[in-house]
Amino acid sequence: MITPTAAEGLFRSVFWKPEIKWVIDKVEVLNPVKWGTLRRNESETAITREMITRGHLDVNTVTQQRMTTMLKDVSYRIHAHVWVHPDAREQNPAKWRDQFHRRMRRGQTFSTPFLGCREFHADVYEPDATSPIDWTEDLGIMLHSITTESRTRKETYSWFPASVESGVMTVPRHGIQLGGA
Repeated sequence: MITPTAAEGLFRSVFWKPEIKWVIDKVEVLNPVKWGTLRRNESETAITREMITRGHLDVNTVTQQRMTTMLKDVSYRIHAHVWVHPDAREQNPAKWRDQFHRRMRRGQTFSTPFLGCREFHADVYEPDATSPIDWTEDLGIMLHSITTESRTRKETYSWFPASVESGVMTVPRHGIQLGGA
């Protein structure tokens, strides 16, 4: 199931402004859950200028295989609203929402939408009338949001008990911090 932070990332990939934040309200699951795996070679180090000038990169010493377990053929209808920062000059959330919809209809994006890894490109488009699937399950604890403190750049994480009822995951307004961190 897509997390609220990943869903927010999809909205930001279409329309991003520093004075707004996308708040995810609920996610409807439109395709049955399917799992897939992918094995790929990754470099454990970045390619440096020195490696390029030497003209040699010993792939046997810097690569490792990683196995990824992922969801396949996902389709979600995501419901969200705009939160406008109190210091923003334009305080009308409808203006930002309408700009988002215009950009989505035109196929415009601020950055390439993806799910999880940048290689997993996501198609983002106006929703249709597809009904959510018949799926009810307790998903356990899920990441709700990541907040970065502006002065120290320290991240804090909040969580929520996620569940799907008749194909719909409702996201609470606020998550909770676990472990006193």
